[in-house]
Amino acid sequence: ISKSVSYGNAAVLDATDYLEYLGEDEDTNIIGIYIEGVKDGRRFFSSLRDVARRKPVLIWKGGETKEGTRATASHTASLAGSPLLWDTLVRQCGAIKVDNLDEMIDTIKALLYAKPTSGNGVGLVAMTGGQSVAITDAFARAGFDIPLLSEGSYRKFASFFNTIGSSYRNPLDISSNLPHLERIIRCLDILSEDERIYAVVLDLPVVFLTRISWLIPGFFDDLIDALSHYNERSAKPLLTILISAYAESETIEARKKLVARGIPSFPSFERGANALKKAV
Repeated sequence: ISKSVSYGNAAVLDATDYLEYLGEDEDTNIIGIYIEGVKDGRRFFSSLRDVARRKPVLIWKGGETKEGTRATASHTASLAGSPLLWDTLVRQCGAIKVDNLDEMIDTIKALLYAKPTSGNGVGLVAMTGGQSVAITDAFARAGFDIPLLSEGSYRKFASFFNTIGSSYRNPLDISSNLPHLERIIRCLDILSEDERIYAVVLDLPVVFLTRISWLIPGFFDDLIDALSHYNERSAKPLLTILISAYAESETIEARKKLVARGIPSFPSFERGANALKKAV
């Protein structure tokens, strides 16, 4: 975090002043704002349009319901304005609208660590059959395409992929190919090389991978290292989904290791899909 500002009821300076300052700040690459209202709407949206041309700006607008508007008036005495008008103006200015703190953090994480992409097709990789269905539903609901792959990709998969209990149509269920690290990375390489795929998403069920590490010491760490090498050479964004279940401490450690290697992780399929959609 380069700068953090809490400006109370904006008696002296308000969101527009800080937006303009952060827009010029060389240490700030992404701006996230929680806002309940502004004094001068014309000036704010003019500044927002100008700054959003140069760096991503995320807007979390408080007071979007009738009850929230009433709370805003008593909290900062701000005039919340019409939610529909706000949403329209934020989009027209090129900013990114988020609806809560989780969305703010997730989207910033995607912008910081995921490589840029402009396409809508995603390659999905899950460790079990059920999760391959769940991840597909989550990304499809978020508006992504989960396309069939090219014939060339299928020929590559057919040369090594164990299809007994698994599938490589997209989504991939790679359960029968564990714990072979080289097969996991080969799957990611094939997806990355496919012209129909613009981003790759990997399911990392922490409990499952931790149990494999009991049998093969260091397996989870070796997998993270292998993902780091893959991410360095791939031109397409890689997202990971770390579902913790009851392995909270192991998940925290894995998340730290992934972030240290520049790989974003998200706690659910839905949050990963939503973050990528907002960042695209």
